[in-house]
Amino acid sequence: MELKKRNYIDGETQDPTYLGIQPTKNILTCDGENKVLCNRAEFCISLIDNGELLVNIWNLDGILLKFNNYGQRKTGYVEEEVLGKGWINKILPENHIPGLNEMFNVMKGGKIPPVTECKLYCKDGRDLDIMWSNYLMRDAKGNPYLAVSVGMDITELKNTTKRLTESYKELQTINNKLESAQQQLQDQLEQQNKIAYYDELTSLPNRSLLLQQLSSAITSAKLTDSKIALLFMDLDNFKDVNDTLGHNNGDELLKVIGGLFSKFASYNVAAARFGGDEFVLLIKNIEDKSVVVSLCNEVIEQFKKPVCVNNREFYISISIGAAIYPKDGQDEYTLLKNADIAMYNAKEQIGNRFILFDDKMNQRILEKLDIENGLRRALKNNEFIIFYQPQVNINYNKIVGLEALIRWNHPTQGLIPPFKFIPVAEETGLIVEIGEWVLRKVCEQFVIWENNRIAPKRMSVNISAKQFEQNEFIDIVEKIISETKMNPKCLELEITESIAMKNLDYTIKVINDLKRLNINTSLDDFGTGFSSLNYLMRLPINTLKIDKSFLDNIVLNSNEELIAKTIIKLAKKMKLDVVAEGVETPDQLNFLKKQKCNIAQGYLFSKPIPSKEVEDMLIAKRIFICRDDFTYI
Repeated sequence: MELKKRNYIDGETQDPTYLGIQPTKNILTCDGENKVLCNRAEFCISLIDNGELLVNIWNLDGILLKFNNYGQRKTGYVEEEVLGKGWINKILPENHIPGLNEMFNVMKGGKIPPVTECKLYCKDGRDLDIMWSNYLMRDAKGNPYLAVSVGMDITELKNTTKRLTESYKELQTINNKLESAQQQLQDQLEQQNKIAYYDELTSLPNRSLLLQQLSSAITSAKLTDSKIALLFMDLDNFKDVNDTLGHNNGDELLKVIGGLFSKFASYNVAAARFGGDEFVLLIKNIEDKSVVVSLCNEVIEQFKKPVCVNNREFYISISIGAAIYPKDGQDEYTLLKNADIAMYNAKEQIGNRFILFDDKMNQRILEKLDIENGLRRALKNNEFIIFYQPQVNINYNKIVGLEALIRWNHPTQGLIPPFKFIPVAEETGLIVEIGEWVLRKVCEQFVIWENNRIAPKRMSVNISAKQFEQNEFIDIVEKIISETKMNPKCLELEITESIAMKNLDYTIKVINDLKRLNINTSLDDFGTGFSSLNYLMRLPINTLKIDKSFLDNIVLNSNEELIAKTIIKLAKKMKLDVVAEGVETPDQLNFLKKQKCNIAQGYLFSKPIPSKEVEDMLIAKRIFICRDDFTYI
C-alpha cells in the first residue's frame, strides 16, 4: 500500500515526517518489516480525516500543511483552497491575525498556548465559533517542528448559550418586573391597610382597628378570666378652636394630642383615635378599678399642661368616661357605648374630669332619649307654647318690651320648663327647628297685638348657637318677617356672650346683616364669660343685658355692685340700651334707679306668663309690681 505524499507549500521539501511519523528510512511502501510503520501512518491519516473535530497541522511559521475532511465539510473549502498562508484572509477574521502570530511565537519557544476561541468564515458566508486546543510535535531532540490545532465547533453551543442567556435575561427581567409588581402590590396593600386601620392625621389606630383590638382583648379576657378597661375621651370645646383659629390649627392640635396619647401605648395599653376629637385607651389585664383611676389621673395631669402648636400655647381640657369588662359590658359595642355614656356624664361637669360607668347612667340616657322623641312629637303636634316676661321702664312702670320664653305643654306631664328639654334640643340639633317655630309664633303674635293697638315697642327672641351659626340664618329670619308681616324695627334677637365671642368676625357680619333688615340685637350674659371690653366695643349691638348673677347679692357684695355699675356706665357711654335681668327685690330696683338703668325684668314685676295674661297687662298699659309682702304701682 502506498503512503500518499504531501508537499510543503514552498514546493521543495518532500518528507512524510510532517505527519509526525518518523521512519528510520524513507519508505513509501508498506511491505516487509515496514508494514507496522505503514499501518501507523495510515491510522493517523484516517483518524485526522474522519474524526468529528477540526484538525489543522502547521509548521511553526504558520504555513497550513493539513486541513482535515471535517474542517472542509464545516467551512465549505476544499483543502487545496486553504493550504499555505492563503487561508488566513479567507477563513480568519482580521482582528484575530495578531493573536495568531503571537501564538506561533509562543510555540516557537517550545510552549503550548492556552485553549483559545475564534471565529472561522465559511465559504457560504456563515461564520463558526471554534474552540482550539494546540499541541506541539517534537523531534528526537525535543525541538518543536510542527503544531497541531484541534478545534471543536461550539457554534450551536454558543448560540444555545446565547439563547439561554437571552432567555435568562428575559426571565430575569420578567422576574424583576414580577418582584417590582409584588412590591408595589405589597406597598398598596400596606397603604390600604394603613388607610383602613390607621388614622391619617395622628397615625393612631382608627375605629375599625380599635374594634378588632377590643374584640380580641375581650376574647382573651374570657379565656384568662381577666379584666379590661376602656377609656373614652373627648376634648372639651374643641369646636371653638376650629371655629376661632381655623381647621388647619385644629388639625395640628389633634396631631400633637395624638402624639400625647401614643406615649401611653404599651404592651397592655392601646391608643386609638375614635373620630373627630374623640380618643380611646384600651387597657388589658387590669387587677381592679384603681388601675383605671390611676391612668385617668395621668391623662388629666398631662392635659393640665399647655399644648404648643405653631408657637402658640393651648390649654385643652378633657372629659373621660371609663367602662370595665365584664361588669360594664361583655362585648365591644356595649363596652364602647357605656364608656361613651360615662364620658358624656363627665362632660356635663367642669373640664378635666373622669367618671366610671354605673347602671344609673343608662337610665339617664333613656330619659334623654324619651325627651328627644318627645320633642320630635311636640314639634309635629304643636305642643310648644310661648310665655312672655315683661321688660319694664322702671321710671313709669310701663311695659316697653316682652321676652319670649318657650314652654313645653306635655300631654301627660303638663308644663315642662326649658332647662329640662333645651339642653337635649341643642345636643340633637332640634333647637334649630324649635327656634324657627318660636320666632315665627312671636312675629305672628306681635302682628295680632299690633292690629289691636296694644303691641309693645319690642319683642325679644332668644337665638341658639346652632341657629346663629347657620349659613342661611339671615335668609330664614328675613323669610319669617316677610311671611308674618312683622315690623322688623320692633324685633330684637338676643344672643349670649359665648355665642358672640365664638367667632367675632362672623358675629359682627351677622349683626350688620340684621341691621340692614332693621332688626335690633341684644347681648345677654355679658360679663359672665371671658370677653374683653375691646371685643364689646366692636360689636354693633343695640342692647346690653345685665346678668341676674350681678344683682343677686348686690347689697352684700361690693365687687358685684361695682361690676354692675361699670356695665351700666359703659353701656350708656356706648349709647346702648341697658336691661337688667332677674330683678326680684325692692333693693335691686332702687339700685337700678340710682344708676339710671331704666329697663328691667324679673319676678318683681312678673314671672313669664301666657299671651292671654300678657294682653291684660298690655291693655292696662301699666304694670303692678307685686311681691308677697308689698304692692307697688
